[in-house]
Amino acid sequence: MKSNRAFKRIKNNPHDKEGPVLSDVLIQLTGSKTKKLYPKPVRKVRSYDKEYHHTYEFITNNLEMRAQEIADIYKRRRQMELFFNMDKTEFEDKVVLGN
Repeated sequence: MKSNRAFKRIKNNPHDKEGPVLSDVLIQLTGSKTKKLYPKPVRKVRSYDKEYHHTYEFITNNLEMRAQEIADIYKRRRQMELFFNMDKTEFEDKVVLGN
């Protein structure tokens, strides 16, 4: 999520304080464009990844899933993106080198 994204907090959702989820908040986007594109409330889930020592924020319109499930889905997605970016880079190197 961009740091300058405008929103107002509607409510804090309960989450497991012992896990990697740092917060689960129902928000309303308030920017001039975003409130037109997304008039309904969305969730902002913050999660800490111990493996990469990084905090991530996710915006989702899924109000039903547990916050941990959302964080897990995005983590798997990041891993797939990293794999395909790495694979693409290796492929381009081989084409340039002629192997």
